[in-house]
Amino acid sequence: MNLELSGGLAIRYWSQLTLDLRRNAIMAGDPIGQEEGVKIAVKIKKNHCIPSRFPYARVVYYAIFGEGIEQYLSALDLAEQAGMIQKGGAWIYWREGDEELGKFNGKAAYREYMKEHPDIFQKFLAHIKGEGIQIEKLSENEVKEIQAEEKLLEENVKVNKAELDKDVEELFESGTKKKSKKK
Repeated sequence: MNLELSGGLAIRYWSQLTLDLRRNAIMAGDPIGQEEGVKIAVKIKKNHCIPSRFPYARVVYYAIFGEGIEQYLSALDLAEQAGMIQKGGAWIYWREGDEELGKFNGKAAYREYMKEHPDIFQKFLAHIKGEGIQIEKLSENEVKEIQAEEKLLEENVKVNKAELDKDVEELFESGTKKKSKKK
């Protein structure tokens, strides 16, 4: 990482987050053309904000001229990671259970369809975020069973802690007796 900023080498050590942004070439298979926008690769070089999550990650996204960051393709990537869509060759299938909600031949076709139908895109985003998913409420018997298991675990922890305390005291006493005999 070669940073040329005022402050000398301090920027390397005192920054909390360092990103490397690079413009990538748009290929023939990409869903947007060179005249529509740019493809940007972001690499996290240093992350002290949330070091446990993605300390060194790489993300590629599209920036469309006059519109900003491409939201349709980002949503498609999130849906793929969540397992909401399946890919078969160039085909993209959006299914919910046995019902097929959408079928697209490539990312470009998916992008055009979602641009033309913003209501369907909002539904797609809602599915990604988990809105509209029915959460089953537990019955009173299931809640009581879970509470009984938790109570049993707490009792076991108390018993194990008492035994551990007893073992520690015995070790401490045996250690002090040996030291006193040597003197």
